[in-house]
Amino acid sequence: MRKFFILMILSILAMGLLLTACEENITQPEDAKWSVMAIEASDLGLAMLEGDTHYIAVTWIGPDSGFDPHAAVELTIGGSKIELLYQYETWYGKATLIPGNSYYFQLKVNGEVLVNTKQTVVYNADATFPLTYNPTRTAFVYWNLEADSKQQIASIYAYDPEDWDYDEVVDKEIEPSAREYTYPANIVQDHGADSEYELEITQMNHKYVDNVLVATTQFKAMEYGDSKINRQTPQRLAKYARRMARLALK
Repeated sequence: MRKFFILMILSILAMGLLLTACEENITQPEDAKWSVMAIEASDLGLAMLEGDTHYIAVTWIGPDSGFDPHAAVELTIGGSKIELLYQYETWYGKATLIPGNSYYFQLKVNGEVLVNTKQTVVYNADATFPLTYNPTRTAFVYWNLEADSKQQIASIYAYDPEDWDYDEVVDKEIEPSAREYTYPANIVQDHGADSEYELEITQMNHKYVDNVLVATTQFKAMEYGDSKINRQTPQRLAKYARRMARLALK
């Protein structure tokens, strides 16, 4: 009997050590150095996707002094290697991911594995926006979503028709369980005739492991104005990824 209890105690200790070894090194947001983000983009008309569903952005979010544009960056998602190109201070690629499924994200930089962690792809929100928008009035939006994301963000953009330096964006985190939001009046400027605006709802799952932010996002948006410019470009998505990373770091 004594031998049985000793064996049982040893088994429990071994199991504890195994569980400890399997625990992820969850780190603090302020220590994050890299961001890996999968952005649902199947309805954005990006030629580069070639039928895939997600735009993948790998960005350096640590101190500027640590950024190396010549770093050898490698990424696999769900065991599949992602072909990455470098542009706009971002390594970007594409993948087909299924909402609600979880995949292992492995990031390797200069031959060193920085993170290998599982992340769940957010479900896609189907949002209904107002047909018109006036920044001096409130605007109501509602949406359907199969399951809560970790974070929801309501954004509004005001584009200056003459000077991009005066473009505005305001982001507001809302409860994960919310399925409607009212944009307040006067939170962006009226830039006069030919002004353009955009309302946007983002879903995001994120976590920090080994100083890497690993996230999946999806956004639904409505543009207002007469511009024929396609704003959903790889350059803009790179900026979107950096902005969402900053919001997740708060």
